[in-house]
Amino acid sequence: MLTARIEKIRQNYVNAKPQISCERAALWTESYKTSEGKPACIRSAQAFYDCCAGLGVHIFEGELIVGAIGEYRKCGILTPEFSWQWVDREMDHFATRPQDPYSMTDDQRRFVREKIFPYWKGKSLEEAFLARLPAEPRPV
Repeated sequence: MLTARIEKIRQNYVNAKPQISCERAALWTESYKTSEGKPACIRSAQAFYDCCAGLGVHIFEGELIVGAIGEYRKCGILTPEFSWQWVDREMDHFATRPQDPYSMTDDQRRFVREKIFPYWKGKSLEEAFLARLPAEPRPV
């Protein structure tokens, strides 16, 4: 049997529209910018540390166990170090896609296109992987 508090939390989650958070992507990118020239393992560890230190703490109403991936109850994060090109192609339609729609503001799209994606161009894991594929099966 659910308590009133748990049912309210459940309803808030069920009825929340998923939203994109840029917080983690901004922190990770800034960390990588400051660690240029260092070994990859050091850069990754530093970026993880910087994210842990810099991410906001978001506690939603009624929660006793807290912790969230971002500032929204239902949240998607951007990980440009892994892959950013598909996000750039699709983010204008995140809110209207039939599967897993996410809200993303015009300001967020502008921010990632101006401040995040340019840094990762040619540096993402996806691009490194695709560069190693033979030309024949490589997607465009």
